[in-house]
Amino acid sequence: MKLTTRLIAFLLTLSFLGWSGAVHSDTAAPVNLLTSADDFNSGPWQSFVLNTKVTPNAAVSPDNSQDATHLVVGGFIGEILPAAVPGHLYVFSTWMKSATGSDQQVSLAGENNPPAADSLLTPFNVGPEWKRFYIVYKCPDGGNSNFRLSYRAGDIFVWHPMVEDVTGKASQTPSDVPGIAATATGSAARPPAPAAKPGSKNLLKSTDDFASSAWTSFNAQATITPNATESPNKTKDAAHFAVGQFVGQVIDTAIPGHTYVFSTWMKSATGADQSVQLAGENNPPAPDTKFTPFTVTSDWQRFSIVFKCPDGGNSNFRFSWRAGDIYVWHPQVEDVTGNASQTPTDYVERPRPAPLKQLVLRGPPPHGLVQNVACWGDSLTAGAGGTPYPSDIALSPLCAGRNVMNGGVGGETSSQIKRRFLAAPEHFGDLVVIWAGRNNYDDSDTVKADIAEMVDQLTTDRFVVLSVLNMQTEPKGGGSLATINRLNQDLAKRYQGHYLDVRTTLVNAYDKSSAQDIADHDSDCTPSSLRSDKIHLNTAGYQLVSNMVLDFFKANKWV
Repeated sequence: MKLTTRLIAFLLTLSFLGWSGAVHSDTAAPVNLLTSADDFNSGPWQSFVLNTKVTPNAAVSPDNSQDATHLVVGGFIGEILPAAVPGHLYVFSTWMKSATGSDQQVSLAGENNPPAADSLLTPFNVGPEWKRFYIVYKCPDGGNSNFRLSYRAGDIFVWHPMVEDVTGKASQTPSDVPGIAATATGSAARPPAPAAKPGSKNLLKSTDDFASSAWTSFNAQATITPNATESPNKTKDAAHFAVGQFVGQVIDTAIPGHTYVFSTWMKSATGADQSVQLAGENNPPAPDTKFTPFTVTSDWQRFSIVFKCPDGGNSNFRFSWRAGDIYVWHPQVEDVTGNASQTPTDYVERPRPAPLKQLVLRGPPPHGLVQNVACWGDSLTAGAGGTPYPSDIALSPLCAGRNVMNGGVGGETSSQIKRRFLAAPEHFGDLVVIWAGRNNYDDSDTVKADIAEMVDQLTTDRFVVLSVLNMQTEPKGGGSLATINRLNQDLAKRYQGHYLDVRTTLVNAYDKSSAQDIADHDSDCTPSSLRSDKIHLNTAGYQLVSNMVLDFFKANKWV
């Protein structure tokens, strides 16, 4: 495991399609960030170290069209994503099958470019039937945002590689590929796979009761505290797990040759990111044991591994967590043999937050008090890609004598921003700017509830809520922008007189002499001249935001 220090999960298999459940319930259509998907001859795809032989349209793909590519990978072939956002999570998924008729080991890689110590190199066993594999890779915080995803070694057929930004999503599994026909693909002469057990059946003897005898702490003790925190379904039944080395449960009814998925919700109990492994292994451990590291953050996320009970091997095998101080909720093991999807069954949706309480605005601050300024948000407040707008506010003569706090943290959801805000009551009486929701806008009810909870704690009526921005890849006419617009409309209605529509102002500030800016404006997106990447602003863009905020302060006679 020389290079694997980041998260992974993987796959979908298509040997006999009999089930087609969605992996997660995002409302927005998936966006493939690869510049070129199936065209491996194009410029974006580069063959590194050794040449790779590419033969387009060499085989029938999983959607039954003749457009799968034959790759004979000498060293590795990949595509660089120059617009990756540091701190964001990306899932790289692809369909593969062996072109030789025998099983091969093929690795998928995610790495900084040039390669760094936190590169991810994950080997998969690729057989003669189409299966979908994936890895999840975090673009390092503060690192080089120019990283690549690649295939390493093998004589394989490949179809529909896809890279998605999954930051802030409850599930780090890839979106389903549309258009897959519900028929066997490329293997008509092969016998059908064994009938699958119902995908929703949890084969664990005990699930959330980690104190039961079904769960065993190996080598070093695990401290388990039941009902230690709120779980993803908003009930307080998540366990606190201080794992000395590893803790797991033996599945003594496993069937040799069958494929199992082990899924679980986890979040860090320390507030810092941790590397936690999920393991699937023969009992006792054997060479085909699988240890998969994931980066577990301070927000609930669902992770999964898929492991095959070896043919002719010991049917008594176990799944386990290895190391970490984490909260854990609802592990489950499912037999997914023969299912079109090897992703876990969705267990439960987070219930919607309670209806918002009536908005109560406090009065102005005490007469003569000079308020400091506190700006709360994510990477748009932190200033990724340019000079942060709070820095411009601090330099304005209008704010002379005031401290300006930049409370922006890249990649955070509205809930994470809210948690930091609530832990800093010394800023409740400041002149407050809230710019939250970009990283979880598709959970609009939660965004609105989080902002409402923040506003409810303020001790004055001097605050402003900024509108959520859309990415360049979320243009007019798409579901993402429609969701963002509805969220912004709700915020504008609730915080009338305390709401600032920076999105519309940015969109309309395009350079009429620039063809790209005109195209961006027509797509209802922030113009390229004001952006550093697909979402983050550049210094000019942040300057425009600071001007809008300062004008808002001045118009309200707050400064």
